[in-house]
Amino acid sequence: MDLTAQERSLLAWTASELERVLTAPVNQLRSKELQLRKAMLVFRDTKVAAVPAALLASWRTKLPSELKPEQREWVAMERVLHPDLYSTKLTPAVPTHWTKDKLLSLIQTPEEQISILPPKERHVRDLLWHYDNVFCLELITPKAVPVSHHAVNHTQQGMKVEVDIDLRCRLVQQELDRAMANPNDMMDSSILHSAPQRFPTQVLRLELEKELDRLLLSQLYERETAEWKALAASLDKTDDGDSSDSDPEAQIARLAKAKAAGKPQSGTKKATKPSFQKQKRAIQDTVVSSATCLTALRSGGGAVSFRKMDLFGELTMECRVWEKHLRLRAVDTELHAAYNWPGDHFETVALHGFTQMQQTEKVKAALTREQNTLVAQLVANEVMEEMLEFMLEGWVFGERESRSAVATVLNETEQALKFGLFCMTLMYFRGLSLLQKQKNVWNTHASKPPPPTTKLDKPSLLQGERARQANRQRYLYLTFLQLDAANVKAKIGLNRKYLREQERMAAYRQKLYAQHRLAKQETRASTHVQSAFI
Repeated sequence: MDLTAQERSLLAWTASELERVLTAPVNQLRSKELQLRKAMLVFRDTKVAAVPAALLASWRTKLPSELKPEQREWVAMERVLHPDLYSTKLTPAVPTHWTKDKLLSLIQTPEEQISILPPKERHVRDLLWHYDNVFCLELITPKAVPVSHHAVNHTQQGMKVEVDIDLRCRLVQQELDRAMANPNDMMDSSILHSAPQRFPTQVLRLELEKELDRLLLSQLYERETAEWKALAASLDKTDDGDSSDSDPEAQIARLAKAKAAGKPQSGTKKATKPSFQKQKRAIQDTVVSSATCLTALRSGGGAVSFRKMDLFGELTMECRVWEKHLRLRAVDTELHAAYNWPGDHFETVALHGFTQMQQTEKVKAALTREQNTLVAQLVANEVMEEMLEFMLEGWVFGERESRSAVATVLNETEQALKFGLFCMTLMYFRGLSLLQKQKNVWNTHASKPPPPTTKLDKPSLLQGERARQANRQRYLYLTFLQLDAANVKAKIGLNRKYLREQERMAAYRQKLYAQHRLAKQETRASTHVQSAFI
């Protein structure tokens, strides 16, 4: 192919000269160099194909006789692959025996199978790849699904939530170690909520520690909770009746149940005997001995037997008491720090469990109120525990054997007091009985027969109505007297309340007056001081 004069002039430029034309300032270039630079900048991003697209377009409009054999063969195959690019009226069709499916299969032939193709098919494949390289690449390249970006990723797959407590503890511990070793301020983690999230590193450490503590506690209490539920289910099945001793219906039901249990079943020669070993094992499973709880420590350090539910309740209560002690310690520490803080604002954590900034005076008041509440709760708890401990150990309840040296003396004193009270009560009722007998003996009116009743002694209807009216008038009079007395008392109370309100308002008025007077004096004094220094 012959080159034009312009193309030959462009081929005369070397790579160093073209680099200089692109990098040199504009005022240092000649007119030809400026035109060359403009052409290079305009077409620098244009992709260079093996065969220009304009040349292929010109082949589509030429007659078959004007084309070379290779070009004519290419036009025939392209007309099969892309019939929409050709017009059946303007240019005659070049006959060919290739079909579209066959041509597509040749284009998609793998590299390792090209050598086994016939020479004619290999030639056709090379021709297609040479003239229509872009189409061939698009055909063999897998089509990617267009990605649409949204504010919410609806295709995000959640992580598998681990249910096993042991494996969950290990995962949380590994994530906690990674957070402890992370020096950055922010950290990505998906352990807490089973989804990738970004947390502050300090916050993530605290949350992971809380999660690990919760998992360990649940692991410890899991077996006890299962045993407690099994025990509660067995109690619900066996203890269906009323356990009240004073209820007659419950006593009759228990007696009938005991008689039915004592009778032998029909069809058996003898009644079933209870297995004492099974009862013993059931009692041992129900009762638990503990030397860790506070009751065992107060009783002298030995193990104390409890029902599982009672032991669980006592340990839970003791944990709450210790949590209050720890909270009181944190509140005391922050209260002392607040009183020593000279600034206007103070950062506190113990009040609500998270960091917050408030005014120092408000922090002092809140911490003082919280400290008083916790101290009152702990003191009341300790006083009640000491009272119950004293009553359990002494002769008040008799639930526990006392180890005191004067325990026998207390029992003897109790028996003597009970016997003395019984004797006094017996002598009192005996004296009343004798007095009544002597009264009946010496009473002369009781020996006389009662006078006979006559018709004249019965009141008439008019007398009965007058008596009822008089009683009604007397009742109304007494009612009005009581109402007047109540109104007088109420009026006295209202007067007292009014006087107290007046005194409170007067005191508040005096306080405001004193505050305003003090403010005016301070203002006047500051003005004098400033005038003296100025």
